[in-house]
Amino acid sequence: MSKPSVSHRTKWILLRGLMRDKRHWHDFAVMLQAQVMAHDIDIMALDSRGNGVFSSDKSPLSITEYAGALLEQIEEGDNCIIGLSMGGMIAIEMARLSPKKVSKVVIINTSAANLSPWYRRFSIYAVIDAYRTRNRDNGVDWSEATALKLSSEHLGTSPAMAKKWSKLRQQNRVRLHNAVRQLCACAYFKCCDRLQQPIFVFSGVLDKLVSPECSQSIAEHYRCQLVEFDNAGHDISLDNPAALIAQLKKALL
Repeated sequence: MSKPSVSHRTKWILLRGLMRDKRHWHDFAVMLQAQVMAHDIDIMALDSRGNGVFSSDKSPLSITEYAGALLEQIEEGDNCIIGLSMGGMIAIEMARLSPKKVSKVVIINTSAANLSPWYRRFSIYAVIDAYRTRNRDNGVDWSEATALKLSSEHLGTSPAMAKKWSKLRQQNRVRLHNAVRQLCACAYFKCCDRLQQPIFVFSGVLDKLVSPECSQSIAEHYRCQLVEFDNAGHDISLDNPAALIAQLKKALL
């Protein structure tokens, strides 16, 4: 039997959240690659099942299944997983399942059912307010405008960004049953007791969707560093990409 291939270059792998795909990193992946190129680091953004290039697939009902599918896409080696929201849940599971493929973990505005109550993990009031105050320009999808308003403190009402996200939705639409299945997977996710790898927890203080207390609970659970971003909401890569890149370099280099 042949041995599994091993990558000798360090990779930083980006994972998005609920009903999002790698295109929603906007310019962040390119900015991050430019900042770490001198360190021989490759930046990769991957899609989870049911999103992006896998939008025609059925989304699993457990975070463990998402993690397993993504692990099949990477080789053994120095892989640092950077996950936003649901992507953070998947990152934790990837690390638990395969220490040989995951060397470090960074989670951004993530939560867990065994550490935080549901009303802190998902604010229905914030969803209603985002829908009510969303961008209503022509050519903007109402669901994408609502998602953007929830995700970004500074670009939440940006016409250009709302139209871009609406175009992405037209190209690869998340199916309704997949959205429900992803919600269920997130709702039941529980953090494992411990990880072999270092884990860093990042939190946007202005996050309206997921309470920053959820990030604090995870940091306490793993007894690890909590990095807070005072001027950012749920999607720190949109609200303050420069600060996020600086903290990623500090944590992972």
